Amino acid sequence: MDKLKRYAHVADKTLSVIKIIFIVLASIAGLALILCMALSGRSDLRQAIASSSVNLGSGVLTLEAPFDPATLTQGTLLGLLVSFLVAMAIMSAIFLLLIDYFRGLLAPMEQGRPFSDESTSKVRRIGVLMLIASVIAPQVTEIPWWFLSKVIQLPSGVQLQVGSFSINGLALIAGLLMLVLSLVFAYGAQLQKQSDETL
Repeated sequence: MDKLKRYAHVADKTLSVIKIIFIVLASIAGLALILCMALSGRSDLRQAIASSSVNLGSGVLTLEAPFDPATLTQGTLLGLLVSFLVAMAIMSAIFLLLIDYFRGLLAPMEQGRPFSDESTSKVRRIGVLMLIASVIAPQVTEIPWWFLSKVIQLPSGVQLQVGSFSINGLALIAGLLMLVLSLVFAYGAQLQKQSDETL
């Protein structure tokens, strides 16, 4: 039992560190997007994006823009950045909820009581959230591409396929497994109660 407590404690601390690192990185990315939104009115920034060339110091990296640069207006760029920010916020919220649920699952384990009604509830919540994420995540990641397809005029012959419905199979299977595991936890909690009553 001491081994379980120790492993649960280490896993909890690891998840805390991962959560902090994720929040810092998501904040930096969010601030970068907000800064780009603030600078979206600058014509030199729009021209650099439209020309798709970046000076690397020792040379210039040139990419062909898959759209007509004339359609890249301040409003278009601002809308695209906002759509990226919305998608990032939704995915970040799902990820942070999962971390909190896993940390909540580890708390009873740190106390030496892995099977409880609370643990069963946490495992069930993790399963449900993963099932929801398996459907929502693929759609959320298409938000910027959907926006881009509506406002940017693509040259003839170039197509941007968006709007197709998909499900993340790995998250779906993981969610179903967590729901099955919640049944195991419920049975374990029932056995734990019976054991406590006999003592």
